[in-house]
Amino acid sequence: MRIDRVFDIVVQAFMIFAIAFAMVACVMAFRVFHLQYKEPVHEQYARSAVVYCIDEAEDTVTFIDGCGFIWAIKGVFDWEQGDLAALLMDNNGTSGTIGDDIVVDAWYSSLGWQIREGIA
Repeated sequence: MRIDRVFDIVVQAFMIFAIAFAMVACVMAFRVFHLQYKEPVHEQYARSAVVYCIDEAEDTVTFIDGCGFIWAIKGVFDWEQGDLAALLMDNNGTSGTIGDDIVVDAWYSSLGWQIREGIA
């Protein structure tokens, strides 16, 4: 067998191996990406807070919860500083971090005036 024929066979074998390797790598990369990516799951939870500040010019009510996190909503309505509130929160599709959570809704808790007056 001549040397140039052997060389052609080696080059063809290498090309077949390279194409097979590239195909396997593409399939593996697709599977890894597909398995790692998950659609974000929005979960809602309740949080208690106190009205910390009311900005009527901006129409914003700011709450502070027991852990010191500050939350804000639009709509002053009849909120007063010191009112207790029940906040419906959304985790914004991220679990394990609270900094990007958002307030979905806020409700007045009737014990606010009793705590301020020392009755409760």
